[in-house]
Amino acid sequence: MVVGGLLKLSLSDCPGKPAAVVFTRGCNFRCPWCHNPGLVDPARYVPEVPLGEVLGFLERRRKYLDAVVVSGGEPTVQGDLVPFLRALKGMGYLVKLDTNGSNPGVLLRVLGESLVDCLAVDYKVPFRLYREWTGGDSRPVKESVILALSFPGGYIRTTVVPGIHTPEVLEEMREEMNRVSSGAFPAGKWRLQEFRPGDLLDPDRIPR
Repeated sequence: MVVGGLLKLSLSDCPGKPAAVVFTRGCNFRCPWCHNPGLVDPARYVPEVPLGEVLGFLERRRKYLDAVVVSGGEPTVQGDLVPFLRALKGMGYLVKLDTNGSNPGVLLRVLGESLVDCLAVDYKVPFRLYREWTGGDSRPVKESVILALSFPGGYIRTTVVPGIHTPEVLEEMREEMNRVSSGAFPAGKWRLQEFRPGDLLDPDRIPR
C-alpha cells in the first residue's frame, strides 16, 4: 500500500461515524477535474506516509473512531489492498471504500470476504464518453456500477462539473443506470457531488 495522506478525523466522509480517511497514491484514470493531483500525477506526487505509521495510528485510535475510509487516488490499483482491508476489519472498524470502478474483480473479492461495509463507485460521465474524459475503459466501470447498485451498502456518485454535466448529460447517465439495473434503479443510490474548483489535475480541459 502506497499511502499519500491520512486524515485523522472526518465527520463527513462516513456520515454519522467519526472516521479516519486513508488516501492511497496512484490512479489509472486522468479526470481533468480531479482535486487530488498529488495522488494521481507522478510529477506532483505527495510524499509517502509509511504504512506502519498509518496502522499504528489506527490501532491506537480504535476507542475514538468507528470507521476508516479508504480513498485515493485509486485504492484498487494497490496490490496489497485486500490485506490492508483485512487488517482494518481485524481492528473492528467499519470500512468504506471509494473507487473509480475500474477493477470490478477486486471489488468482487472484497465484497465476497465482507471486507467493506460501504462501497462508493464513481460514475464519471456517460459510458460513451469515458475514454475522452478519463482515459479509461467504461466496460469494467459498468460492472462495478452494477455491483454497487446491488450491494446494500453501495452507491454511485458523480461530481457535477459545470460545462460537462449538463442536464442532458445527467439524464443520459440516469437512463444508463436504469438500463444496467434492468429498470430497477434504487432511489437514493445515485449521489451528486458539487464540483470544487482549486488545485485540479488539468483545469485547462474543463469548459469555461
